[in-house]
Amino acid sequence: MNINWLYVGLAAFAVYAVIFGRALKKKALTRTGLAVGLGNMLYVVLNLVAPFRGVLDPSYAGYRAGVFDISPGWMVTLVSGSIVVLALTGACLAVRGGRGRRMVLLAAVQVFLLGTIGIPEMISVMADIDQYVIELGEYLRIPGAVAGGLVIGLLVAPPALGLVWSLRRISPESGTVSSS
Repeated sequence: MNINWLYVGLAAFAVYAVIFGRALKKKALTRTGLAVGLGNMLYVVLNLVAPFRGVLDPSYAGYRAGVFDISPGWMVTLVSGSIVVLALTGACLAVRGGRGRRMVLLAAVQVFLLGTIGIPEMISVMADIDQYVIELGEYLRIPGAVAGGLVIGLLVAPPALGLVWSLRRISPESGTVSSS
């Protein structure tokens, strides 16, 4: 069986985009909430196809991101699928906004993304930026300083912003209107 993984990724993204879109309609959206939500959606997009390829593609190279270095198989599906679910949950919580317990869950998702992928990747970049390469599938390789900038800008900054924002919103509404 020859599967076109681009089509699988597009189909999965369509499903996740509908879920995210429905969350966008639920509450009053803030700019920061949208930024945090989109930052979490980036993690969803970067992990779109891995859950499927882990068990369906015998030629799959495996999953390497942050602290994870997993050979092809069901563990790739379990780990990358969990990352997709957590990041999508974080994205939806962020755009729905609010205060209180939801923000505790959002903060936990941000800590997970930072601790397992964002910060370990940033450390790898800083250890040897000339040898650092981002590989997305077999076709896209981004080397060196460009990859390092992308790691910091796309994998570290969004969940760091999400963590700070969610921690500030954990306390219940105090009766004042927040603009962020």
